[in-house]
Amino acid sequence: MNMQYHKWLEIEVTNNYFSGGICPVLQLVPFSETSNQLKNYNILVRKEGNLFSFYSGTEATEFDLSSVLTGLNELHFQVLLEDIPFFNYTEIPFASHPNLFLFQNVEGSSQLQFGEFVSEDDLIDTSSTSFNTSFQPNCIGILKLNVAQIINDPSEISLLRLQFKAREVFWQYQIIISNNRNMEVKLIRILGIHQEVYNGPIEKQIVGGQAALIYTSPSPLALQQRPQTNPELAISYIDMDTNRDDELKIKLPQPSVEQIAKYITLEGLEGLMSTTIIYV
Repeated sequence: MNMQYHKWLEIEVTNNYFSGGICPVLQLVPFSETSNQLKNYNILVRKEGNLFSFYSGTEATEFDLSSVLTGLNELHFQVLLEDIPFFNYTEIPFASHPNLFLFQNVEGSSQLQFGEFVSEDDLIDTSSTSFNTSFQPNCIGILKLNVAQIINDPSEISLLRLQFKAREVFWQYQIIISNNRNMEVKLIRILGIHQEVYNGPIEKQIVGGQAALIYTSPSPLALQQRPQTNPELAISYIDMDTNRDDELKIKLPQPSVEQIAKYITLEGLEGLMSTTIIYV
């Protein structure tokens, strides 16, 4: 008879930093014992985008998950990170061995993390646990699947979710107006993605001794890979060649996730900030 594979589990990974929440930058690698179990039980794991699908193979004419997975208790996977800036744009603490995230399914919940989103509450010290494996350098967590709970799920295909939240930081722009611009600036302002007006300007000399006008968002904003809207820089000025009033508008880019720094607000509150230099 031919082996037929039936899907019985999907794991969806989301992060609202990405468009549509689709987070494709994690990978699952089974522990050595789990790898043997996957072979013994004819289980295949396939990744497509941010979705991990589990299939079981059987030659039986009818598929019964409880029969196919009889005797299988738990499956363990290393959760590997494939994008270095992930901790910059995701609202989680840095994780590396032995302090890793533990993701697991619990009765009555479709979530693999403790709260609505992954947080420090999901971190564990693996040195005090019985997990027996050699963790890869880019491992940030352990996925522990309780198979019995999945078998008891009344859904034909169980769906578990791993949800991350985009990090919120202050967006700062340093505006440098070229000396070659033959203009007399009357007013500069930045209007944000939620129509908020940026605080500033604060005049400051930055690296290289250039004079810059510093504008900062009034509150932290979620980082986005591809924002639907951009902050807009508006400059009202006098054209020195024509002596006429004019206005220049420039769409500003999403702040870089590569450089996130600590920031102290004027009120003395601590936060994080991403700075972008704009040459006009």
